[in-house]
Parts: sequence; structure tokens; C-alpha cells
Amino acid sequence: MTKKILSISDNDALRVTRHMMLQNRGFDVVSAANLREMRKALKSANFDLVILGVSVDGDAKREMASAARKLCDRAQILELCRISAEVPDAEHHLFSPEPEDIDRTVGKILRG
Repeated sequence: MTKKILSISDNDALRVTRHMMLQNRGFDVVSAANLREMRKALKSANFDLVILGVSVDGDAKREMASAARKLCDRAQILELCRISAEVPDAEHHLFSPEPEDIDRTVGKILRG
């Protein structure tokens, strides 16, 4: 069964690039640019992983993580971080913006 990822970034270029990269790795990917789009996606499907992008500010990340927990409690959360974690209760944190590190981390999370 194909794993489903919700990838959130308010940066268009990062969002599109991450979407394409993960889709090319065989994941079913839905992208969102903001909390409204994220909530809409979470109401329409079950996700295995929610990725909170590095470009999303801390308050918005925390609000998104809370919404993800309420609307899709089975999904794990991967926070992409600059310097420190802004969503401490996320299951996973990645302190690298490099696509190969994101790819490797998502693979470990979803494929074991």
C-alpha cells in the first residue's frame, strides 16, 4: 500500500520541489501552502506522515501540528527545522534542508 504524505510549505518553490521528489520516490503526496489548505486535505484523506516545512513560522507550525493531531491522529509529524525544534512533540525533527536528507529521513520513517 502506498504511503500518503501531506507536505506543508508556504514557499512555492520548496513545496513544488519537495512534492515532486517524494512523488518520484513512490509516495502519494498532497501539498498545502497554509493552515486552511492543510485542514482541507486532512479532512479529505488519511495520511501516514505530515511534513512541516522549514519556511513555516513557529506559531503556524504549532497550530498545524495541533490540527494534524486532531484531524489525523495516526499520522506521524516530521518537522523540518532551522536551528531548534519549534514543535517539540513532533515525532521526528530534521535539521537539514537538503533534499537527500529529507528523502532519507522520510524513507526511514515510512519504510522502516
